[in-house]
Amino acid sequence: MEKKYIEVGKITSTRGLNGEIKVQSWCNSPGDFSKFKEIFLDNKGENKFFINSVKVFNNNFVVLKLKNIENLEEAANLVDSVVYAEKEKIKLNEGEHFLVDMIGLEVIDNEDNNLVYGTVTDVIVGNTKTDLYEITLKNGKRCLIPAIKEIVSKVDLENKLMKICPLEGLLDNLY
Repeated sequence: MEKKYIEVGKITSTRGLNGEIKVQSWCNSPGDFSKFKEIFLDNKGENKFFINSVKVFNNNFVVLKLKNIENLEEAANLVDSVVYAEKEKIKLNEGEHFLVDMIGLEVIDNEDNNLVYGTVTDVIVGNTKTDLYEITLKNGKRCLIPAIKEIVSKVDLENKLMKICPLEGLLDNLY
């Protein structure tokens, strides 16, 4: 089932006395928050807050002023909440995909469609220069592959497939 609301950040603290909140952005750029008119504090779209203002900082943080959050106490009640946005309102560049959509893709060989390596079970972001896909192989072992075009040749969300060209040695000793 496709998710209608996706995680875009987490409220880490309050800022000031007038109800501003500091949000750690999980978007490609913290500036993406300036494109949102509202955020949600649940994945069902029931706990909705309209955004009055956005201040973007270089270190993956934004400060939001939300409508109807007027003071420090009200803002403090939101700390540690995960922030969601409507997926359909987020525009991606060509070739970009939501991380949540990558989970569950069947990983097959680029040359041989009958050679199934396994399934994408996680996406690791932020620890390296590039994202890493965790692949759970058919035998239960796990491996990490870098999300680079030299290895990941095609992502087909419609058919739930990822085609890869594993570099020599990448999957050695895993079968």
